[in-house]
Amino acid sequence: MRPAVHGRGAHRNLSCIRIPRYFPAFERIDVTKGSSLRRGGLLACALAGLFLLPGTGFAEVPPGGWQSIHNVDHPLVGRIWSLRENREVSAKELVDSLAGANSVLLGEIHDNPDHHSLQAWAIRQLLDRGGRPAVVFEMVPQDLAGTLAAYLKRSRRNPADLGKVLEWNERGWPDWKIYQPIAEVALAANLPIKAGDVARDLQRQVGQKGIKAVSPGDRERLMMDRPLEPAAEEGLLETLHAGHCGMMPKEALRPMLGVQRLRDAVMADTVLLESAEQLGSVLIAGAGHVRRDWAVPWYLAKRAPKLRVRSLAFIEAMADKPAVTDYLDAEADGVGTDRPIYDFVWFTPRATLVDHCAQLRERFRKRQEERQSEEKAQEKGDAVVEDTEQ
Repeated sequence: MRPAVHGRGAHRNLSCIRIPRYFPAFERIDVTKGSSLRRGGLLACALAGLFLLPGTGFAEVPPGGWQSIHNVDHPLVGRIWSLRENREVSAKELVDSLAGANSVLLGEIHDNPDHHSLQAWAIRQLLDRGGRPAVVFEMVPQDLAGTLAAYLKRSRRNPADLGKVLEWNERGWPDWKIYQPIAEVALAANLPIKAGDVARDLQRQVGQKGIKAVSPGDRERLMMDRPLEPAAEEGLLETLHAGHCGMMPKEALRPMLGVQRLRDAVMADTVLLESAEQLGSVLIAGAGHVRRDWAVPWYLAKRAPKLRVRSLAFIEAMADKPAVTDYLDAEADGVGTDRPIYDFVWFTPRATLVDHCAQLRERFRKRQEERQSEEKAQEKGDAVVEDTEQ
C-alpha cells in the first residue's frame, strides 16, 4: 500500500509576502549562465511531425509552427543540445535516448505553449516506439487524485473538460488550453494520468512548521532525511532568491526550500511508482524540477540507482544571448560529463517579454503602502481612544 504523502497549495507559503501559485519569474531563471562550451557539428535529420528550417541544420519546429512570437528568428531556436555529449543532436537522436529510459522528465516554462506542444509530441513519439508511459503532472496535487481518477473512468472524456474538473485555471496555472495537447495525446492512447504534486494541506503545513510536518517514516522513505550537497542546496536557495527577484532575504526563503524539496521528493515518488507498475512514466513539470543536481532526478537516483532517467528542459532563447555558451556553464552545469544538470535542452521562442519582477516589485510596494496606511489608521484610532478616556 502506498503511504499517503500529500500537500501543495495554490500559493507558496512565505511569512512576508504571498507568492502566487505560478510565478513566472521563478520559472525563467534556470540555465542562464555563461560558459566555455563548444558547439558541436551539424547533421541532417528527418522525423515525422517535425521539419527542418532551411539553412539551420537541426533546427526543429513543432507541428503547426511556433506559437510564441518572441525571438522566433533566434539562431538557437529549434536546436537540441546534449549536455552529456556537449553537442547538438537531431530530434531522432533525442527520441532514441528518451525511448530507452524508464522515466522521461520534460521540464517547461509553464506559460510557454510551445513547450506543451513539444511535450505532447514527445509522448506521441514514445507511443510510436511502443511505449505506454503514465503521464504525471506536477500541476495536479495528490488531494485531487480521486477527482482525476473519477474523470478517467468516464465513458466519454473530452480533454477540454479535464481542466475544468481539476480546477486548473482557478488554482492559478496558465490557461488549460495550452496544456490540453498533452491531455489529448494521453487520453486518445488511454494512458494513465497521475497527480504528481504534494497535497495542498501538507504543503501549507511544511511552509509553516518545516519538514517536521512530514511523518518520520515518509521523510525517510522519500529521502528527505538525506541532505543535498552543500553546493546544490546553495544553488537551490539562490534559484529561489533570484526567482523572487532578490526581494526577500535568502534566509526568509528557507521554509520554501523545504517545500520545494518535498515537492521534488513526492514527484519522484509518483514517477518511481508508475515506472515500476507501468511501461515507464513521463513527468510534466517546470524545468527547475527536472534538474539532476537537486530536483526529481536526484531523489530517483538515491532511491533507484538502476532506473534509466532522461531529463529534457525546454529553454526560451533570449535576444541578447545568441550562443549555447550564454546559457550553460561548462563546469557548474556538468557539460561534457556524466553528471549534467539536464540530459538535453531544447531551445524555443519566448512566450512573453513581460517583466515579472517589475510586476512583483509593484505589488510589493502597494502592499507596503497598504500596511503603512493600516498602521496609521490604527495609531489614529488609539489616539482617539486615549483622548476619550481622559
